[in-house]
Amino acid sequence: MEAAHDQVIADPAIPCRRDHARPRVLRVATRLNRELGRHALDLTIGIRERGFDTRLVSGGSGPEGDDIDPPPGVAHTYVPWLGHSFKPGDDLRAGAAIAGVVRRWKPDVVHSHLAKAGALARMAAISAGVPVVVHSFHDRVLKEYLSALRNGAFAKVERRLAARTDALIAVAPWIRDELLSAGIGRPAQWHVVPIEDGCVRDLAELYAALLARAEARMPGGGRAQVAYGRVPA
Repeated sequence: MEAAHDQVIADPAIPCRRDHARPRVLRVATRLNRELGRHALDLTIGIRERGFDTRLVSGGSGPEGDDIDPPPGVAHTYVPWLGHSFKPGDDLRAGAAIAGVVRRWKPDVVHSHLAKAGALARMAAISAGVPVVVHSFHDRVLKEYLSALRNGAFAKVERRLAARTDALIAVAPWIRDELLSAGIGRPAQWHVVPIEDGCVRDLAELYAALLARAEARMPGGGRAQVAYGRVPA
């Protein structure tokens, strides 16, 4: 069920596709558990209050069974095949489900969280030509307990995805520095946005600036003509 948005006025300086009254942000998280679950829900609700339409996509509950249920009024798509483990069949189904949401809802921004959601959502967004693609890293990608071969494969995938991602977000400086040292992304792509008060404001400003940059690169490309912004450093 979609929430009512009458009390929120869209900022005319934020670009959006011509058939949208307000810019749309699709947030995709592998799971809604613990701190990340609360963070993803807070961002979904907070960004909506700053003039964006939002939808949340999340995967299934893990063995802990501690996932958070989105409250009434949050547009949410549950994808039961989306999970942390590598399961080719489930991964294909999850990727197809996410791609379907992207195709039907036509977001202006796709913002993913965690590795599995980050890979599937970014591939779907890139294939669909979504104007802005963002990914957040909440922890290290390269794990000490994994083999060098597995870590090398993860790094290779992340490098390729980063090359097609408009902004990479780390919740702490050490995460950004570790991933940069692994060749993932360029310094200009990285933004440190801690999980704290003010992160909704910072992300809203980043989305608006990235959308304005996309609009400036594709004038007349099907989105509303607006004043162009600057991507925050």
